[in-house]
Amino acid sequence: MKKWHNFRFRMNWPDNENPKWWLDLFVVDSLFREILSSHREIISLWRFHRRATRDNSGHQLTLVCYITKEDSELINDVIQKSSTLKILNDNGHLREFLYEEGGKNIENSSDGNWSIEIQKSWPYFIDGVSEMLLEMIDVIRMSVADGLGLHPPLEDPNDIESLYTKVNERFVSLWQNEGSHAFFHHINALFGYVPLLAQPRNLAGILASF
Repeated sequence: MKKWHNFRFRMNWPDNENPKWWLDLFVVDSLFREILSSHREIISLWRFHRRATRDNSGHQLTLVCYITKEDSELINDVIQKSSTLKILNDNGHLREFLYEEGGKNIENSSDGNWSIEIQKSWPYFIDGVSEMLLEMIDVIRMSVADGLGLHPPLEDPNDIESLYTKVNERFVSLWQNEGSHAFFHHINALFGYVPLLAQPRNLAGILASF
């Protein structure tokens, strides 16, 4: 039986400092890519989730997979033996790693406040988004690595930070400057350009089309 399984990486996040967002892209690019490349056939749906809030979870990156218990143990074994996990631990970046089993239904990884129609279909949407971002990170990293002369696999932690800091800068820049058209506009077009009730964190109740 397939269920949702969560592989959570909780990063150290010192007080009075910003999250080290580059760590997420390093893990996605070096470890999640390896898992998906080698074990795609056993993963029905997947996504990665990022968050950073001053609570118990803190700065957390999660790989979420819809797989069997046996296959989740295989993926956990890959993570435990990975050079990525060793680098995170050796350099004091990882606070905690958690391996958790979730629900058996497709909608169990969605927000329970959504309508059931969205709950059941959203995992397919975010799977595609995660796939696109994985490819985007790959393209950015190759370009940045050429400019810096730093090509993975890298062992020096300073080189890793330098590379993925630059990758993150470009990643964020693309979102800020092109995300409105590349993402919001084209999703809006799929719904016939009907305005939606936008609810960003710092505003609420705005009807918008893109």
